[in-house]
Amino acid sequence: MAVASFFPSFTLIGDAGYQSLKLKNLFDAKSTTWAYSGDVSIPVFQGGSLIGNLRAQEAEQIRAALFYQKSVLTAVSEAETYLKQYKEDSKRVKDLLLTQERYRNLNILTEERYQKGLVSKLDYIRSKIELIQSDEELLQSETSSLLSLIMLYKALGGGWHCCQP
Repeated sequence: MAVASFFPSFTLIGDAGYQSLKLKNLFDAKSTTWAYSGDVSIPVFQGGSLIGNLRAQEAEQIRAALFYQKSVLTAVSEAETYLKQYKEDSKRVKDLLLTQERYRNLNILTEERYQKGLVSKLDYIRSKIELIQSDEELLQSETSSLLSLIMLYKALGGGWHCCQP
């Protein structure tokens, strides 16, 4: 529109109808009225406002393009961050699963040794506590991994659809 304001503009107006002082003569041939008009507007002496407006519109277009570029880069950055976080959390979950399995085996062995009287009850309780702590750490890590996955879906623009019956 800023470029279009440099060129002349043309306006054509037309009007037609009926006009009468008496209602019975309203639709007679003598009662018809019509008018037409035209207008030409040529931007000659604008004092640089057209050029200023054009430059302002170009600057606004550049600002919008830069804002879009920033939005895209931010989205890509967030997606990369959450993808990396999810990958790290998933690796930690796998490591903790192995650790938990080792504590579970240790607990089974300690329980067997306790039942045979080879270890004290305190050692057996410590083994149980270590197993419970590894379970808790695994649960926290799995929660963190799932939250990272959710944030990754969100960063990628994933839709949130609710399951309704």
